[in-house]
Amino acid sequence: MAAARSSLLARSLLATESLIHQAYFCDSKHVVECLSAFQRREFSGLQHVSRWRSECRKSSDRWRDYFQRRGCSGFVPSRFADLDLPDDVQLHEYMLNEMGRYGDATAIIDGLTGEEVSFSKMRTMIMKVAASFAKMDFGRGDVAMIWSRNNLEYIVTMLAVSVAGGIYSTVNPAYTPDELTKAVNQVSASLFIVSSELLPSAEVALKQCPSVKNVIVIGKADGYRAFSSLLEGDHSQLPRKFDIDCKNTVISLPFSSGTTGLPKGVMLTHHNIVSNIIQSRTPNTFNYKANDDCVLSVLPFFHIYGQVAVTLVALASGIKLILLPRFDPRTYLESIKKYSPTLLHNVPPLMLFLAKYPLVEKYDFSSVHCIFTAAAPCGEKLMHEVSERLNKNTAIRQGYGLTETSPLTHLNPLTANKQHTVGPIIQNTKFKIIDPETGTLLGQGQVGEMVISGPQVMKGYYKNEKATNESIVDGWFHTGDVGYYDEDEYFVIVDRMKELIKVKGFQVAPAELEALLVTHEAVADAAVIGKPDERLGEAPVAYVVLRPNHKPSDNMSKQLQAYVADRVAPFKKLAGGIIFREAIPKSESGKILRKILRQQL
Repeated sequence: MAAARSSLLARSLLATESLIHQAYFCDSKHVVECLSAFQRREFSGLQHVSRWRSECRKSSDRWRDYFQRRGCSGFVPSRFADLDLPDDVQLHEYMLNEMGRYGDATAIIDGLTGEEVSFSKMRTMIMKVAASFAKMDFGRGDVAMIWSRNNLEYIVTMLAVSVAGGIYSTVNPAYTPDELTKAVNQVSASLFIVSSELLPSAEVALKQCPSVKNVIVIGKADGYRAFSSLLEGDHSQLPRKFDIDCKNTVISLPFSSGTTGLPKGVMLTHHNIVSNIIQSRTPNTFNYKANDDCVLSVLPFFHIYGQVAVTLVALASGIKLILLPRFDPRTYLESIKKYSPTLLHNVPPLMLFLAKYPLVEKYDFSSVHCIFTAAAPCGEKLMHEVSERLNKNTAIRQGYGLTETSPLTHLNPLTANKQHTVGPIIQNTKFKIIDPETGTLLGQGQVGEMVISGPQVMKGYYKNEKATNESIVDGWFHTGDVGYYDEDEYFVIVDRMKELIKVKGFQVAPAELEALLVTHEAVADAAVIGKPDERLGEAPVAYVVLRPNHKPSDNMSKQLQAYVADRVAPFKKLAGGIIFREAIPKSESGKILRKILRQQL
């Protein structure tokens, strides 16, 4: 009976807006069942899906408000047609198959040496390394940790681990030995791959890591097996193919950034990552063009943005990937000049560099037709400054994602770009905005926490059931990010929920004040946090990096406080004052490390 009523309601929705009111005779549970089933395409014989979506979008405010009033878990679906996502394809299977399409075309260019590697050679390298892993008794369910800056061996290792049936875990090269020890022991890594320049620190850390059985060094180091030796044999002794449940079998264990707490291992399955690669290859997302596009890759591979959204998507799409081990201003700019990339993937600190660094003006960016920016909010004015300075014809598209979502969930389309937003939600994904304290569903223009559901959402946090249950509730991942959606269902990020400053009960978003401060001619960078205040509860205080030719002084501090006060509501003023610094502490992905600033306050 319930299924029949749900089916009847779905068919009614297909007709016209007026028939929606037949739902008055169904309780909210059946309405939700109907909408959810329709999203999953479970009804047979349904036609004119695009017409139904169009009709519902035209009256979205009315029908969504009605369903909300009846207590339904209304969500915002993707405006784009769902993709056919495989649920039984392992990461290496998908990647090797896609890379096989491009044969001897160039896959990787070492930005420092100019050395090129073809897709066919990369495939052979992956299979040889996987065979070597198998001979080392590394196999199903074993964890390999990679501690290195960007290089070819990093990518080969990730996919070879997948062939071998293992799990790869990636960690920040900036980790201290103590931090590395904690990470290795947290995931019980048995195989450790490290670049030679990081080996001294690794040796200190690994003394306290009993799970590690084999250490492989990228480069040369006495007493250790070199990565190059893994390529010397053939791959006739490949590990057998494992029959696994791709939706539940973990392939990647990156760590959450830890900007608001201790880093947690994030369990991403084969299905998570393969789904997000496919989602990222559509006309409304990255849409790389094989044989035409070339992307400069400086974002670190340990971070999910550089690892999946840049590297794996590029390789699956057949475009050239120029690798730089880390960001260096002159090397970065010389790579633009030498290789003429068509695409750049940036984070806000890189955008700030392009907008304000004097040397940038001496380089030609005419080859770059698109710049993507994500990982942290990027102000609209900053994006405009970059466009004006480099090339007015270059599209700058802001997106959104998290380590826990593999990562991409939102991206501004090329043809309908709203730079102050992170765009609409991508295919096969849905979101809703809720009151973080009550869980009440919120509507258009109302600020609340964004929760997401989709095939790219992680399995959970590694060996942390409590954190998993707190973040994934009834299949919805709670992002901890606060914002709202506009009339076109584009999402606008306000700030991280845990970073909001409470002034007399009012919420102040640090990102808003930071974006305002960097528009001042004297400011190169800024970070805002709240400090305890007996009268206000919390008072916003700004850490400011001045541009050359501007010096810290009481007068400058007063100027900046006045500049902000003239442009915001009274409760948003910098009542906690200004603190001048030489640099703002940030993670390699560009997130401000506010916990460091709080410790220093």
